[in-house]
Amino acid sequence: MLNTIRMWLNRRTRARVGTACLLLLGAALVLLPGSGWAYGRAFAGPPSGLAQAYLPLIENHLPPTVTPTPTLPSVPTITPEPGNREQARRLYLDEYLASEGTAIEWSGNHASCNPGNTAAAFRNAVLRRVNYFRAMAGLPLVTLNEEYNRKAQAAALMMSANRTLSHDPSSSWTCYSAEGDEAAGKSNLYLGRMGWEAISGYVLEDGELGHRRWILYPQTQQMGTGDVPATAGYMRSNTLWVFDSHMWDTRPATRDGFVAWPPPGYVPYQVVNEHWSFSYPGADFSNTSVTVTSGGAPVAVSVRRLTNGYGENTLAWVMADLPPGSAGDVSYHIELRRVRFGGADHDFAYDVTLFDPTQ
Repeated sequence: MLNTIRMWLNRRTRARVGTACLLLLGAALVLLPGSGWAYGRAFAGPPSGLAQAYLPLIENHLPPTVTPTPTLPSVPTITPEPGNREQARRLYLDEYLASEGTAIEWSGNHASCNPGNTAAAFRNAVLRRVNYFRAMAGLPLVTLNEEYNRKAQAAALMMSANRTLSHDPSSSWTCYSAEGDEAAGKSNLYLGRMGWEAISGYVLEDGELGHRRWILYPQTQQMGTGDVPATAGYMRSNTLWVFDSHMWDTRPATRDGFVAWPPPGYVPYQVVNEHWSFSYPGADFSNTSVTVTSGGAPVAVSVRRLTNGYGENTLAWVMADLPPGSAGDVSYHIELRRVRFGGADHDFAYDVTLFDPTQ
């Protein structure tokens, strides 16, 4: 496991599937087009051998001509109440932490280009981590699709075998397959993490926050996970299929109406970084202001207006001076003004309390 997971963002058009991609390497280094490498800022090109992760862009990904019939996830419903500290604590201990430690039991092989499979318990642990984040954000939960799993597994092998990432891999790639190629264009991709660690890495990122936005996309009902462990000369990898057949469905009801990370209510500090976000479908954040206070005192924030196309339209801000977990419960009041949608400006206000669920 790398001590510092690095992120590389690289956006380009993929004509064959009508999407563009965002490449990102971990959580500390970010690459955007035309820039260079640095901690927390944009750079020109990635050094070799770094942990990497990619994600797809919705741009030009046209809706189907026939609306697919919705299917409800066959998973237990988790409905956290934002003001319930004990519930948030139990959810972290019983769902977030419980997703860790399951053996992968990979049956594949790099040398023979066999993508193999992973243990059902391991795949369910990955799903559990995804649904923890969705439940905390007040979103419907998702299930795993076996076809998506199979194709994502082929893509995960390709990324690991070639020691790099691409949404449009060449047919000359080692261990190339058509199924892996398809999954590459419809998935978040990570090289250097696998399983539940990759899921947390996607959410606790910086840059365009695209991986986070796809994991927290309300319409999604099914995902797929492919994972390959590290072996001699090869890095671990994850492929998380995020483009399901419901991405153009009517947006389902969500607990808060908007999607925020961290969400309203009590949130373990372990699942929060300095990059906070607020998403609303079709919103124009061009003139939106963000004000944060704690204990009545203003908190300095740096607002970032993100590129549309990664899940729902999103505004982000950097909270540079978050307290350590040992500080106890720390509450923040967030106000967003002039969020424009439906031909009018709207204001939003909510409270987030960071706390240590192990205390």
